[in-house]
Amino acid sequence: MIIMRGTKLAFSTKPGGQTIPLGTNTTLTTSIPVKSYPTIRVVCGNRFTSKTDVTFLFTITQGRELLAQLDTVTLPPGNSFTNTYDVPGTGLSIYAVAAAGSGSDTVDVTVYGFSPFAHKENDCD
Repeated sequence: MIIMRGTKLAFSTKPGGQTIPLGTNTTLTTSIPVKSYPTIRVVCGNRFTSKTDVTFLFTITQGRELLAQLDTVTLPPGNSFTNTYDVPGTGLSIYAVAAAGSGSDTVDVTVYGFSPFAHKENDCD
């Protein structure tokens, strides 16, 4: 039973980024548990080597149910985005949509949770 306080990594794409074939939708993660955090920070990027714009969809979830769109961001190759959100619910799913074309895009996404309060490390239910 470890007590955590402050900033914690809630999700990150694999090292080297997530490759997305052009013209496809990709689920980057489903239902990151965020209810233990009053604030989350989302950091995402579309690498310089990408061929097209990528649209990121941040969706509020509860279990497997998609409840509402929290935010949508479109990034051209070589651009990044960061934003903080008040706790959006119990879960957050992230999807990426690559524009049509030939080849692939590579993206990176990281989600941090921040809590000034002590909580159990696995208190995500």
